Amino acid sequence: MIRSLLSLLLGLFAMAVSAQTVHFSGKVVDSLNTPIQFANVIAQNTATDAISGFAVTDADGAFKLALPGNSSYLLKVSFVGFLTFEKSFEAKTEDFEHVIIELQVANDLLNEVQVVHEMPVTMSGDTLIYKTDAFTNGRERKLEDVLGKLPGMEVDENGEVKVQGKKVNKVMVDGKQFFDGDTKMATKNLPANAVDRVQVLKDYNEVGPMDGLRGEDNLALNIQLKEGKKNLLFGDVTLGGGPENRYVGHANLFYYSPKTNVNLIADANNIGEQAFTMQDYFRFSGGLSSIAGNSGTSMRIANDDLGFPIANRESAQDLETKLGALNFNYNPNKRWSHSGFFIGSDASNTFGSLSQRRYLRDDITSEELLETTQQANNLSGLLKYSATYTPKKETYVRYSAFGKLASQENVNSRNSTFSGIENQISEYKNQEPLSVDQQLEWYHTPNEKNVFSWEGKYAYQYQNPDLQLRSNQALFEGVFPIVAADWYQLQQQRDTRSHESVSAFNYYRILNRTNHINLSVGHRLLDQSYQSNITQQLDEGINSFDSTAFQNDNAYRFWDVFAALSYKTKLGPLVVSPALYLHQYALSDTQMGEEITDNPTLLLPSIYAKWGITSVQTLSFRYGMEANFADVQRRALGYTISDYNALWSGNRGLTHGVYHNVNLYYNYFNFFAGMDLYGNLTYQLKVNDFANYTRFEGLERINSVFNSEPINEQLNGMFRVGKRFHTFKVKGSAELTAFRTNNVVDEEVNQNESLTQRYSGSLSTTFFKQLDLEGGYKHQLNQYSADNAQNTFTTYNPYGELNWDLFKRFHLQTDYQFNAYENQGSNTTSQFSIWNAYLRYHKASSAWEVKVAAYNLLNTKGVRRDSFNENLISSYEYYIQPRYFVLSLRYEI
Repeated sequence: MIRSLLSLLLGLFAMAVSAQTVHFSGKVVDSLNTPIQFANVIAQNTATDAISGFAVTDADGAFKLALPGNSSYLLKVSFVGFLTFEKSFEAKTEDFEHVIIELQVANDLLNEVQVVHEMPVTMSGDTLIYKTDAFTNGRERKLEDVLGKLPGMEVDENGEVKVQGKKVNKVMVDGKQFFDGDTKMATKNLPANAVDRVQVLKDYNEVGPMDGLRGEDNLALNIQLKEGKKNLLFGDVTLGGGPENRYVGHANLFYYSPKTNVNLIADANNIGEQAFTMQDYFRFSGGLSSIAGNSGTSMRIANDDLGFPIANRESAQDLETKLGALNFNYNPNKRWSHSGFFIGSDASNTFGSLSQRRYLRDDITSEELLETTQQANNLSGLLKYSATYTPKKETYVRYSAFGKLASQENVNSRNSTFSGIENQISEYKNQEPLSVDQQLEWYHTPNEKNVFSWEGKYAYQYQNPDLQLRSNQALFEGVFPIVAADWYQLQQQRDTRSHESVSAFNYYRILNRTNHINLSVGHRLLDQSYQSNITQQLDEGINSFDSTAFQNDNAYRFWDVFAALSYKTKLGPLVVSPALYLHQYALSDTQMGEEITDNPTLLLPSIYAKWGITSVQTLSFRYGMEANFADVQRRALGYTISDYNALWSGNRGLTHGVYHNVNLYYNYFNFFAGMDLYGNLTYQLKVNDFANYTRFEGLERINSVFNSEPINEQLNGMFRVGKRFHTFKVKGSAELTAFRTNNVVDEEVNQNESLTQRYSGSLSTTFFKQLDLEGGYKHQLNQYSADNAQNTFTTYNPYGELNWDLFKRFHLQTDYQFNAYENQGSNTTSQFSIWNAYLRYHKASSAWEVKVAAYNLLNTKGVRRDSFNENLISSYEYYIQPRYFVLSLRYEI
């Protein structure tokens, strides 16, 4: 299979390489011989009227085109304020080099109207605009397929979008919010044939008075629809089924008008199409901004996700999901704007795995064989409403409310074999979390020299995870006063409530066009309560553990008052913005009738710099000093059960850690050369960091936390490059993650080092406008070492994908990946392949489409994964969905 695939790839690539290509290069200047940057250069085939080549001139006015030979072309060069240059030429076999094109100033553009082809890529200030038809071929289904073909863009498997290596924070449609807070809803559902242009908005800020003041490098996408998709209902509906009770149903309905936009998405399937996942629920922010997020204070409030594993075709045995989502925008007049969404999701997933676990301890009985079956159910809802009032250009007011609620349960059955003892364990976890955020923002610019803003936020979070743990072996009998029984059952209840209010007032003084000062004051107040208890369930009643060691009833208050001064200046191509934050903290921790307080004062500096090296390359630097504090659960002393063989006890003596964060980002994006290149390097030095303490008792662990005197470090690096040729696109990437941490295991200080390396390369091309082909290779190397263990995991992953138009009405799509896995620690290897194929029938003039899909054609039973932390190293085999087929019918509205 692999040899056949590689032979096909090499053969097709050789055909394309052998095709005759003529290179046309030159320079665009004005009448004074001054280079013109961002001029549009198009070569139009005179026989077909198709655009065969395009370019945008660089800072020197240079451009380069790669054109099929033996054809006639019309060269068109245009730029705002100049007359369009046109000239016909014949491209046989010889190249055209050093051609000088002089544009003439247009004295009166209103006397005539010229219709010319639009450039595929244009720049307007900081906005990059793609004309998508120049990059697509009609085989794209959704927005993610379109974005994946645009230079400098990539969409990952979770639907998140990156532009030149930077994450996109917001996706809009015709300037209106689209399920604000996540990009996946847009990339996975917007029809590809509705997209006209994609605008990349750099340094995006939707608040007019704040333009150019924050400098947060926010990225947003604005999807502009085709004219035929406005003021009418459009979308698509899909229904299908297959053997073994497989089913799929999906609907996307969209309506856009000047005042009202409505988007409806519905989905139900059991074939592994993840319209909305558990991970989406936890990361969905609703688009609410983080007030005082750059002030230098951080605290991670524990968010119990019940240990839900990632659900997809390559990790779960069975996936069944349902989704209903509604998004709306309503603008009754120029002053008011209303927007919001609702997302309801119901997911039921089954997981199965077999794992080899090695606990990092100094004895020979540290190996465990664990077989797990898990059923995870999640019923969730998300709701957002925003109202914006702009009485005049200088004033902006917005109120937003965002809520999340869910009903989650997780049923686990485990068989554990450790040191010759077999343990049968069953777990039942459930919770009904709730969170509500409200935010009010006000911005005002009384004149061009002064800008004022105030932001306030109130958030409420409630979590109530319950746990029932049952085993045929005594549970934690070295810690708990366990009563002997045939079966041992523990019941744990927890209740965490968090009330948080944050506000910040900012004053900006605009000194001149290149300098401004920012003064800010603000506060953050967090009140938390935490209760928990553990009991043993017996046939004749309950064994209550009366000791306070098995209970928590805690109150925690964290108060941060800060003042800041920052300055931003522009020195030619260099932008520099240093800042100082002065914080006064007040902490109060009440447990067991005793209160402990702490009132540290910290001065936290930061600096941001951005160097525009040339018009096509930039270098950014950011340094920030950060104070990290523990929440109530890290301080709670009473025991809680964190896993079937692990207990947790906090440490109320924790003090804050200090992090030094350094980030360097380089970007090179050259249309002229057809190349995009970017890299990112992040280093974090953690002083007085929170570190783990572990004490082993047989298979069981007791974990806690302390402030580490040795320094912890983490380094992340990423480098990616893409190069476009006439018919080819080549991409390559390298990623590096390294960390050094310190922990204590059985009273012994242990240093952990990890190095993860990921490399990938791919080659994609289009043949005869009917065949898209991509082949690539991924390589991952995980190296982990501690004082008492070392291991290396290696993964080899070649893959290929083919999209082929057959006989005008049929379309074949297939993807294949081979995965070879090696665990050097256990001297084990494994191999598996995943092959999917899809055949569509669609007549160009018809709204109907028929699709036959075949998943996991090779009927692979399981896939291998690995993981490691400071306590154990694990190698998993996940059982996945078997081979299945689905026939579906799609109707385009």
